[in-house]
Amino acid sequence: LTLSSGCIIADDSDGGTHTLSVPRLNLGASAFIQTTTGTTLDITGAITSASSLMKALPGTLQLSAKQWYNSTTNVGEGTLILNAGDNTLFPGVALLNVDQNATVDLKGSVQYVSALLSPGALPGAGGTVTSSTGTGLLVSGSTASTWAGTISGTGTSFARTGGNVTMTLQQAQTYTGTTTLLGGVLTLENDATILN
Repeated sequence: LTLSSGCIIADDSDGGTHTLSVPRLNLGASAFIQTTTGTTLDITGAITSASSLMKALPGTLQLSAKQWYNSTTNVGEGTLILNAGDNTLFPGVALLNVDQNATVDLKGSVQYVSALLSPGALPGAGGTVTSSTGTGLLVSGSTASTWAGTISGTGTSFARTGGNVTMTLQQAQTYTGTTTLLGGVLTLENDATILN
């Protein structure tokens, strides 16, 4: 399925889950997906666009297949569920940008991103990365970034890799799993703390 312009809107006033079931989804230059309050959109195929992905509005977007777009994943509001196992998002090269009213659910998987970041740098300006099941692991790579949100969840872990670049945490992190530093610099500023 190819959409050369516009966006996808999932809107169910009664709530509920809707499925977009195509093997490949090309959203052109702007992959913009909106899900309204109480609505879940489950995409079971791969987004293959060269563009970034923007998830907006308070509903839920679930990605149930490995994704092949290799630019930024922006979660502006609501919940993004990574439901295709380890590295649901194309690993390593893309940014994960999570706004303060947004949540990313790892669903017990490992996700490697080039950098975890938030739109703002003040404490609380970012959203939440968590794992609703299992022991999720978020790995942030070799791109400098500032994270002003929270990584949370029982058993959720965080790892930092990459070269001589700095990732700055601005907010208290509440995940109870491990913290692994494999490269680069991790700086704690303002309200930032790490439990383990």
